[in-house]
Amino acid sequence: MSTPLPVTRRTVVRQLFLGTAVSLFGGSILSQPILAAEGDLPEGLLTLKPSDFPVLLNVGGSLLLNVGLSYPIVLSRAANNVFYAVSSECQHSGCVVYAYDSALGLIRCGCHGSTYRIDGTLAGGPAERSLPRYPTSYDEQSGIVVRLPVGYAARQLAIHSVNGNTRRFSFVFNPALENTYQVQFCSALNGPAQIVPFSTTPNGPASQTSYFNGNFANPTPTVTLYVDMTTPNGFFQIVTKATP
Repeated sequence: MSTPLPVTRRTVVRQLFLGTAVSLFGGSILSQPILAAEGDLPEGLLTLKPSDFPVLLNVGGSLLLNVGLSYPIVLSRAANNVFYAVSSECQHSGCVVYAYDSALGLIRCGCHGSTYRIDGTLAGGPAERSLPRYPTSYDEQSGIVVRLPVGYAARQLAIHSVNGNTRRFSFVFNPALENTYQVQFCSALNGPAQIVPFSTTPNGPASQTSYFNGNFANPTPTVTLYVDMTTPNGFFQIVTKATP
């Protein structure tokens, strides 16, 4: 993979697909791509296995997942194979809360001390309302499925080709007009994101760092970007670049 570029403050994640949902370990795609639903406000289905995140194997286990929303989600395991996914945006002043603390029995905000139960309901102020909660289900075959409001979603993720230690992945999504898109890579969950180059053709060099969709006369319904990866682990996400 080419040397990545730093992400500037003017790069804004628009949930085209969620980094965790397309996590890659040893060349394997651990979970299903995010799929857009029909309608004006599509949902993304974040699917993952507890075994891929060992902290979730135990009751009370919890972690923050950076899935491309404005705030990470807090994903926690309660008794009887019940999982809860809530926004990490504290409802007092917008700070990011911690993951659920099984010793305290609470999700706590480090800024002003607001507390929430494992399901996101308010336990103590100064916040006055509960954390937003995302519908979540679990079964042994499908794993954990979280429904997230994504606005846009990737239609397909696939390994396009393998050449030695380099794996080329293809990402298919529906672009909006007058939007500029980039690809970000994180080497670990909640790690720093870096912009990586891509190709718009199956066999072309990965040398392009942004894609602008501005063709009003002949709009592009779907776009495929090809990204090369040489590291064994990591997370990809597509973002839109903020413009003045």
